[in-house]
Amino acid sequence: SNALFMGRSLWHELNGFDPQFKSPGGGLVNLDTWKRATQLPNVNPLILFGEATFHQVHGGVATNGNLDTISTFFDEYLDIRGVEYTAPQVEITLLGKIHLGFHPGEGFANSSNPKVLKSKSLFARFMRFMGQRLSSKSKRGLRDVYDLLEAVIHRHPFHGIQQLRLEKHLAGILEAHPLFDSKWYENTYPYVSAAGYRPSLHYVRHGVLQRTEPGPIFDAKWYLDHYPDIRDSGENPLIHYLLHGENEGRRVHINSQSFALYERPDEQELRQILINSPLFDSDWYLEQYPDVSLSGIDPQIDYLRFGVLLRRNPSQNFDGVRYRREYLDVQKSGMNPLVHFETRGRAEGRIYHPVSD
Repeated sequence: SNALFMGRSLWHELNGFDPQFKSPGGGLVNLDTWKRATQLPNVNPLILFGEATFHQVHGGVATNGNLDTISTFFDEYLDIRGVEYTAPQVEITLLGKIHLGFHPGEGFANSSNPKVLKSKSLFARFMRFMGQRLSSKSKRGLRDVYDLLEAVIHRHPFHGIQQLRLEKHLAGILEAHPLFDSKWYENTYPYVSAAGYRPSLHYVRHGVLQRTEPGPIFDAKWYLDHYPDIRDSGENPLIHYLLHGENEGRRVHINSQSFALYERPDEQELRQILINSPLFDSDWYLEQYPDVSLSGIDPQIDYLRFGVLLRRNPSQNFDGVRYRREYLDVQKSGMNPLVHFETRGRAEGRIYHPVSD
């Protein structure tokens, strides 16, 4: 909700709205004000339980805005604050109580059956109550039950169950791929495990709207900014890349913060092996993977750290992806394919193929 109430003294302490926000409608100025207010000392945010604001469809900038419009709001916030907007992690006091009575004429998205709605509301309260007292594993079990209940009481139960199955299928794809890092996701967004979500399922369901990153490697924001068709479609960036983007030849950009995470103690020794290899072509590599040029990282270092994860090849003459696929022992060892070939594979008489073959 954008309905924010505070005393005059607190408003003066904040100096009101920040006039640097110039976007139509103020962009994220409301959320910025809310965040700054919660970060002041001795502030106890209150939310009225069971109350909400009503927004008319009146042609407002945000109400009828597209993804491009909304994206400019977040970009403006980044320019002003120097960091991307994230919701403040604060303890909130809920004041009041929920009235479970049903009144004819009130709209509900999933059902118009008052008995179902009351049961759902009671179960949601039970979920919140139990969620505060359970382990992470138990919370996930409870989340699964809640998701199934929501699917079953959907206005169209068959559609609800099919949607849930699709979400779990996509979550499974993410969990099987190294570009999605569940532990990193949980540590970066602690509210995910607090709500009982599996990290992969949360990213499938809320990743686009909450602008979360799937891990320290794949830069989801860059992917959406670089490919407006994906951004405008509302598709999840990493899921699109895994299912379609890689085969379509779409590029990825590596988060610069991830470089140090994948540093190896023997990196300089392995880099020298690549430098001496006639099968590593630095110019070709930089042309094929322009994100490496943008990052300024050494091409051999990039290949050592991310070549296997991002299915990159060291030159036109050596198909490292195919080499790993044909030699399962190399794949299981986790070794870089060209390093393996130069240190073992050549002497063992192993065969490699050019990329175009």
